[in-house]
Amino acid sequence: MKVMWIGHGGLLFVSGKNKVLIDPYLSDSLRLINKQLRRRTRVKKKLFRIKPDAIVLTSSHPDRSDFKTVKKYASKWGKYTPTILACENSFRTISNSWILKKSNMIMFEKGLEWSLGDMTIVAVSAKTDDRSAFGIIITDNEDGKKYYIASNTLYSEELINELPTDIFCAFLPISGSFGSMNAIDAARFAKKLSAQYTVPVQYGMFDKLKADQFIVGGRVIPKIYKIIDFNAPEDSLYKNDGVDFFFNEKSPRKKKSKKIEIDHDIDTVTVDIPILLLGDGGNQSN
Repeated sequence: MKVMWIGHGGLLFVSGKNKVLIDPYLSDSLRLINKQLRRRTRVKKKLFRIKPDAIVLTSSHPDRSDFKTVKKYASKWGKYTPTILACENSFRTISNSWILKKSNMIMFEKGLEWSLGDMTIVAVSAKTDDRSAFGIIITDNEDGKKYYIASNTLYSEELINELPTDIFCAFLPISGSFGSMNAIDAARFAKKLSAQYTVPVQYGMFDKLKADQFIVGGRVIPKIYKIIDFNAPEDSLYKNDGVDFFFNEKSPRKKKSKKIEIDHDIDTVTVDIPILLLGDGGNQSN
């Protein structure tokens, strides 16, 4: 399972050929509502070349349900349309959009499950002013690892007690905006949850908040548009692999033979010399 942070609360989960987008915000639509909520990070347009099998909208808050982004994915490739798992309030809004009606829309809520390849998505509680909001747990069915995405939620002992005790990684909001925890409460939440790793999200998009304000053991600070490396040391918490990884995977090294002639006064000897193709280092073996 590969996980990429795509900014704010957005995440991309990839397992084999299956791709799931969580709460993608790849526009500047909130600026139309409030000029103070201008986007501070650039949009990686290559993300729109990825065809997600499912898009999960965990909350009707506009930072989590960005219909401008969802419409791009739902109307970009003709017959292709992703499955949209949306909280009730977002589902009702989407049902009024003729573009999104072409998608397979499912009203998702606590207790429901959705399986896709080697992934299983389960909706759990979220404690915020949107009563239809939910968090999710994505389980990698190959290695059994559980990834908890809290969505917009406030600190709640009741919620913590509902969650599994064997979570591999938790993604927690730290901005204190859009009905969610601030960095202090998120740290308290993480300590109670005792996940192996905790990744802070929902910061830096509309504010100057830094992830280092979230202080807890097992913290992994993500870098936007990079694949998260859970095995990296504290001073290098992400791989160099980014969005391009999904388009520029290296092909196996190939060799070709080039025949040359060597003149030995009397005899002409033909030999085969392997030469590496350009892109495999461009080195020649003599």
